[in-house]
Amino acid sequence: MTTVRSAPRVSVVIPTYNSARYLDDAIQSVLAQDYADFELLVVDDASTDDTADHVARYRDPRVRYLRNDTQRGIAGARNRGIDVARGEFIASLDGDDRAYPSRLSCQVAFLDAHPDHAAVGSWARWMDAEGRARPGVTRRPTDWRDASAQLIYKSSLQQPSVTARAAILAEYRYDESFRLSSDYELWTRIATHHRLASQPRALVRCRRHTRSTTRSQHDGVIACQRRIFARQLDRLGLRYRDEDLEGHRLLWRPGKRGDELSRDTLAWAEDWLMRLAAANARERCYPDAAFRAVLGWGWCQIGFSALRSRSPRAVARWSRGAPMRFVASALQRRVLKRGEPRGPLGYRRHSTGSQ
Repeated sequence: MTTVRSAPRVSVVIPTYNSARYLDDAIQSVLAQDYADFELLVVDDASTDDTADHVARYRDPRVRYLRNDTQRGIAGARNRGIDVARGEFIASLDGDDRAYPSRLSCQVAFLDAHPDHAAVGSWARWMDAEGRARPGVTRRPTDWRDASAQLIYKSSLQQPSVTARAAILAEYRYDESFRLSSDYELWTRIATHHRLASQPRALVRCRRHTRSTTRSQHDGVIACQRRIFARQLDRLGLRYRDEDLEGHRLLWRPGKRGDELSRDTLAWAEDWLMRLAAANARERCYPDAAFRAVLGWGWCQIGFSALRSRSPRAVARWSRGAPMRFVASALQRRVLKRGEPRGPLGYRRHSTGSQ
């Protein structure tokens, strides 16, 4: 008599395309989890390398290999994983990244304790193409209000770190018209009705190399980001021009804008941030206090540019700007975000310095 194995609680989905060189590292990091009730779905998006041979080496019955006959892109590969997954939760991991051993146990515990949250991510550490650790931690908001507000200018979840409720992912799905930034687009839609957050510790190590999407497809990423901004601005009922979309993209990214800060740019930024504040106060699309803090952080970025310009007039003009009223809240939230508080769900079970 054949015993039918019950469905696992977690389906780990690894979409991959021509990443056989790194895939073993990702698979082994999942098999080393201290939480055992999972299946691992490797979704091969029509790779032309030896990805299939790498997966075939694993005899663990939890590992399942799926291949797309034609390339669907990362959004399509993730949707394939959603369609096939049997778990209550779906954990994402890219084929060139690595999960720390306590990742699944921490995130399942969080979602069990927070039934009002659709998904939870984590902070992330980094490594180079050879797997050597790189300094620094990428932090994401740990409170759902801050996570919602941050979506106005970038994703509030680190995609390879996310574990989400399968039913909600199946309802919303990744938009395959977004060949890039499809995860960011998805979270903006889910966050309109559900809560998102990240746990305040690094549970994944992400790999930076020359083939990574953000490096090799920069222009495409910008185009998709502008589409995402436009959808959110439409929800706010805000009128905008093409140059407003580009200014919005650069506002929180002073390094992308360069050191120049013209009088026109400063005036535009002040007007734009106050228009955003008024629109959200009217439409209530984002938690108001958290949203104003995000706007305050944008104004801080303008202040940093003013200081770098070494123009006393620019600094004085910035210091008198209307968005200064949001800066104190922004700085307070940024300081709190730097810490890694102990929590009841084992977030600090291992020191991140040893991972």
